[in-house]
Amino acid sequence: MGQGLGQATAMFSLAVEIALTAAMLIGLYRIQRRALLVCCLIALNAATFGLFVVWIYPHLKNVWVIEGLIWLVESMGIAAILRGFQVPPFSMRTVALVALLGNLVSFLLGN
Repeated sequence: MGQGLGQATAMFSLAVEIALTAAMLIGLYRIQRRALLVCCLIALNAATFGLFVVWIYPHLKNVWVIEGLIWLVESMGIAAILRGFQVPPFSMRTVALVALLGNLVSFLLGN
């Protein structure tokens, strides 16, 4: 039961992160294809969660390094998504801040 509750909490926190990140990006860049943006963010989060939390964390056992790597990769992923959506010019600082806020909320909810 405890492990199932932990997994449910992790999935809930990732869903909140995706919703918050999508809302910030839609508000900042007026993205019209919102459903596609959310799907892209889901794929990005699934990839980073699977890679860093499921595969690398059991060997590394350092939460801060894993969170930093997730933030870095998700920042680059969000920048790639925004380029694909051909939004007006954006700064990597803003993208990194959006990714950091989303990850911080997810981390706080998940722990």
